[in-house]
Amino acid sequence: MKPGDISQAISLGQKGAVVALLEKQSPTDAEFDAVKDRVKASLLDRKRSEAEEVFVASLRDRLEKEGHIIVDKKKVEALSGAGNQ
Repeated sequence: MKPGDISQAISLGQKGAVVALLEKQSPTDAEFDAVKDRVKASLLDRKRSEAEEVFVASLRDRLEKEGHIIVDKKKVEALSGAGNQ
């Protein structure tokens, strides 16, 4: 985007947003170098976490289908309070 541009609607779940860019500033090389490693580490941590969540969910689904994990849905509903509504 360039200064003065207005974005398309951005979906945020049940809400949304529209962004207007007022000003654009590029960091100096020194500022960029100061935060580059932290940003990279943060992104890697987020990606690792997402990959782990996908792995655990798919493993759980597979083990449930194979019968290695058995879920008592009535007890889960009773514990979560879903059956009390």
